[in-house]
Amino acid sequence: MFQALIDLVEQSTRQLREAGVQLAQAGSAADMPHPTLLPMQHANAYHDVVGRMARRQLELQQGLAMALLSPRPDLGLVAEIIQLQQAALNRMATVQTESLAKLGELAASASGIRQANTMSKLMDQEYDLLAGLGAIMQAQSTAMVELMESLQIGFGYLVAQRLEK
Repeated sequence: MFQALIDLVEQSTRQLREAGVQLAQAGSAADMPHPTLLPMQHANAYHDVVGRMARRQLELQQGLAMALLSPRPDLGLVAEIIQLQQAALNRMATVQTESLAKLGELAASASGIRQANTMSKLMDQEYDLLAGLGAIMQAQSTAMVELMESLQIGFGYLVAQRLEK
């Protein structure tokens, strides 16, 4: 089952990569596809990264199952996994607290919008608020993805160590 999922991820990634290469090799503007198809190049990059991440996750799950379902399961591994999960929950709480504090600051600055006396100042302030909100969301999303990647690496390292023994 794991191998079938890995094959599916690899096949999808390969198909998107080939489509992106074909788009990049178009010689002139006349040869380029309709502009609505151009996001395929960006989708290729995302799909490639997600495919690698899914492959690592499937390999991790397979190794974890082998380590824990062996005739002599390693209970030390379970304890270390629990510690990793606790650290991840602490990091998530920290990211959430930081984001809420930044949202509070943004809400406080939103009260200054009433002080704008021209349309141009009002528009500047409105867009500054939207940019601030976008920055908060970007920072929180990035932090969560970094945490997820860090957990994958940590779990993978633990499982690989145990399987070598």
